[in-house]
Amino acid sequence: MSTDPLFTQTLSLADPSALTNHADWIGVIGLLIGVVSLAYAWWQNRSRKRLENYIRAQNWWLYTKASKTLGTVQLAQKTYKALAKAAQDPDVIEQLARSDDCAEEVLGEVVRTIHYSEPTFDDATIARWRRERRIPSDNHLFLFRPFLPANKRMQPVPPSDSPNGQH
Repeated sequence: MSTDPLFTQTLSLADPSALTNHADWIGVIGLLIGVVSLAYAWWQNRSRKRLENYIRAQNWWLYTKASKTLGTVQLAQKTYKALAKAAQDPDVIEQLARSDDCAEEVLGEVVRTIHYSEPTFDDATIARWRRERRIPSDNHLFLFRPFLPANKRMQPVPPSDSPNGQH
């Protein structure tokens, strides 16, 4: 056997009966907590990514459904006005207009949630979505443009630029 103190200490740590010192126990417990914490952090990160992907997919599904709803309401409004020119009911026209307004608001809100859930949101990304047909037509691009970082309407107004120094 070797009389090297490092070798002797290594052997004593390998033997569970040698863990009589409190510092040894604290070290082992600390190591176990560290390993468990790393495993938990990995699991949490994986769960977070899965949730982010689910939210993104759900937002795009909602965008598709809201877009179709808006198109259906607008088509119903157009069809009703064309078919019933002589005897149009103002209440029906009002309800169709309200439905149109509500569908537009929902579509805009879904675009806002897409803006927050996507990792990148810029002109190139919007152009890619249009090519991939996630955005069904150029008519919908105006919904995405206000959320671009370069859009001045989305930037905070500095106090010196406002008329009374107030927002």
